[in-house]
Amino acid sequence: MITLNDIIDRWKPKRKRSSVKADFKAFLRQANCKNHEVYDKDDKSTRYYFDYQGGHFVADIKGNDRGVDIIYPGIADMPIDELSLVRTLCNHYNSSNTLIKFTYTTSEEDNRVHVHMSFYANTVWPDEFVDNLAAFFYFQRQFTDEYKALKQTAGEHQSDDVECDHQRLVRERYIQFRQEMTHNNDSTTLEPDNNTRHLVLDELLRHILGVNAAPMRVEVTHAGKVETIEAPFAAKLDVLGHLIEGEGEQTHFVGTQVTMMVQLGDPQPQRLVAVVVNGEGEDQATLYARVTAMMVPEPPSRTRSVGSEPLVPQSATIAVAVAKSTDEQRRAEYDYMLKDAQIKQRDGESLDELQQLIVDVANANIGYNLYWGRKLMLDRHFYQALLHLENAFNAMRTYYLDMGQGMRDTFIELCYCIGFCYTELRLFRDAYYYLDYVRDDGNIRHTSELINAMANGKDFRLFALTDDIAQAIRNRYERDEDIPDNLHSFINFMRRRRAYALIDHHQLDEAEKAFTSMLDDPDNSDYALNELAYIKRLRQANEE
Repeated sequence: MITLNDIIDRWKPKRKRSSVKADFKAFLRQANCKNHEVYDKDDKSTRYYFDYQGGHFVADIKGNDRGVDIIYPGIADMPIDELSLVRTLCNHYNSSNTLIKFTYTTSEEDNRVHVHMSFYANTVWPDEFVDNLAAFFYFQRQFTDEYKALKQTAGEHQSDDVECDHQRLVRERYIQFRQEMTHNNDSTTLEPDNNTRHLVLDELLRHILGVNAAPMRVEVTHAGKVETIEAPFAAKLDVLGHLIEGEGEQTHFVGTQVTMMVQLGDPQPQRLVAVVVNGEGEDQATLYARVTAMMVPEPPSRTRSVGSEPLVPQSATIAVAVAKSTDEQRRAEYDYMLKDAQIKQRDGESLDELQQLIVDVANANIGYNLYWGRKLMLDRHFYQALLHLENAFNAMRTYYLDMGQGMRDTFIELCYCIGFCYTELRLFRDAYYYLDYVRDDGNIRHTSELINAMANGKDFRLFALTDDIAQAIRNRYERDEDIPDNLHSFINFMRRRRAYALIDHHQLDEAEKAFTSMLDDPDNSDYALNELAYIKRLRQANEE
């Protein structure tokens, strides 16, 4: 049986590797990069100092010509007494991406900490190399913005352990920034996890593809064998059941790949979904797998327009982390965190973000679901986080009118978390339902998520919402100079999102004016340039 991976492999271009050094020098010529070459006779290595797009870089190629190290030195520098903040943010970025590595050095001469970025490439293909260099500039801006936010948060909390106190907040801001898509990067890659390792097929397809039809028949291929499962058992099939076995510390892989062909029933007869489950390694505490699902398009017919949903391919991929822990161990972790929060609250000590969420919840089951749902969400395990968060929502929503202010705040935060997860899963209608609860609470973080869901979901109501918010801010402050920095950033965010949505609603002239007005603004200029280039390509395509 041909799998999705087989199809993908067939489309991958076959490229022949040549000399890294020769390819790199060709790139420098092609990109018109000023450079200075230094050759070391002892180890036969070559170092290049070169400029690209206003940045100063260093390239090291060893004598064996097996790859090139690219270094972007001095992207930022801070006072030496902020070393713990620098270390925190470098560790965060090094753990959350595999391409760019962040390092820092201290200088006794100027008593400052200097931050550097680097990546390693074993080939120098021009398109990929340019993308990697562009990633330097992207992460430089993001690192600087995140550092400012982290420094402000550290000052507010006055904590000695910055990494523990602020890791979750930085993580959430990083994830939320990713949701501000550009038309050049409309990614559908998702990264969820679950409260247990058992993923039920019909629930999984409903959450990641929006499929409401019941699976009627599943052909499972694993270890060279084909197994057929019919309704009603097909709907409740454990997606990971043929790949992972055991409980607790005995949890282990029993294969490397499982392929499923799912036939859906009413109301969409004969629709097919291909599902591929791959094992991706493990550590002492966790097994990692990836689930990829693709809705097979229907053939054209007189009753189906070209752009109708059944004729458009739909796909999603989610990363799954299966913990080698039992339900009892997970319950014990929650009980410990709750008890610690209650002691801190009694003694007047500050609580971390997760403890603040659960400390006022009287119902232990609701608190348990809030704790694990929020924790999984911050770890970017969005699908399985929803299983916990929606449990808590269903238990709390009918008691809203009887809640005190503390519990109401918890409920509103819960709605935000659910909407956040649905936005990451690209199910924007579901996201809007929950985020509408937080529309008027005055929290910039909540409102930003609502705007993301509406912009990415092509909801025309975004224009009225952003106009109303902008007018309310203007009414509150007489002069632009009086507007706080965090509101300035939020206003810029709304401007970008509104202009982005204009393109999706075919208002190219208005979108062009909006993005052109942002070119002189450092916070918006790079984003605006990308979108203006996209508008130009759209017009050229329309002329053809």
